[in-house]
Amino acid sequence: MVTQSIKVELQWWIDNLFQQKRRISHGNPSIVITCDASIQGWGSVCENLETGGRWSDQEAQNHINFLELLAVSYALKSFYKTTTNSHVQIKSDNTCAISYIKNMGGKIQNLNSLARQIWLWCCERNIWLSATHVPGIDNEADASSRKFNDNTEWMLNDGLFSELADIFGQPEVELFASRLNKQLPRYVSWKPDPEAEAVDAFSLNWKGKFIYAFPPFSLIGRLVQKVLLDEAEMVLVAPVWVTQNWYTTVLEMLIDIPLIIKVSRNTLRIPGLNKIHPLVNKLHLMACHISGNHSKAEIFRKSLSKSSWRHGDAPLRSNIHVTSTNGFFSVVKGKVIYFKPL
Repeated sequence: MVTQSIKVELQWWIDNLFQQKRRISHGNPSIVITCDASIQGWGSVCENLETGGRWSDQEAQNHINFLELLAVSYALKSFYKTTTNSHVQIKSDNTCAISYIKNMGGKIQNLNSLARQIWLWCCERNIWLSATHVPGIDNEADASSRKFNDNTEWMLNDGLFSELADIFGQPEVELFASRLNKQLPRYVSWKPDPEAEAVDAFSLNWKGKFIYAFPPFSLIGRLVQKVLLDEAEMVLVAPVWVTQNWYTTVLEMLIDIPLIIKVSRNTLRIPGLNKIHPLVNKLHLMACHISGNHSKAEIFRKSLSKSSWRHGDAPLRSNIHVTSTNGFFSVVKGKVIYFKPL
């Protein structure tokens, strides 16, 4: 019986057979990528640059041979998604993955399907793929497939993010994300990532894009300066740390009423891990719609009530109408800013 999948395969050969050539040699590889996989995650090294990450819950259910081949796919897409006309050599300590690459497939259906996807991806870019074995003890990607920096993987739960998008509007692109914790289809990662559209947000121009960011807390000061420099517009999720140098600057950049988020056990999560944030029940987050355009921020401040007390003095509560049920408010440039609870 000729199935639909067989027809698709035959049609591919009909369309591409005239282009097929059998070269005696493709020469020495111009790019070498070392790959490895463990039951926890994947890793790869290329030109002294490392990347990797955990598997999703669904991916982790697969056999290790499939994961080793999947690590190859992710490594290629992480390092060379825009590369063309090259010979790439894969180094792996898994003989099964090497065999499926060299033979462009094999008998096991899911491995054959993945190998086919890898080769089609390479064909679209005129990339020739070769593979060679490296002993496990010499595999420099081993550590990347087992050791992860989970502190960069925290994300808001999906329900809270949807509420933010309903209130502030749907952002176009997310910064400081990964393929597992992304909230948006378009995102920029902090290291090579198979699905990211770019790497290193600080190297890009943010102007003209509506951005979402929940960055590592240590980067917030640098992020704020970048928003000002590029006159960008962003929904920023950050801790309510009033003693930080960037806190007042963020409030001066507001173009909408900020929201307050009380962190509980279900507020933040790391995909694939049953882990509770170490600051649970001690941390408040604020979601701020900010702009580096001073005119937009000034228009917003003009809509706010004037403060009846000087900055630094004890607030005269009888003269201030507190509209937020949690009592969070700040004063910036003589205007009172109330935080709405989310």
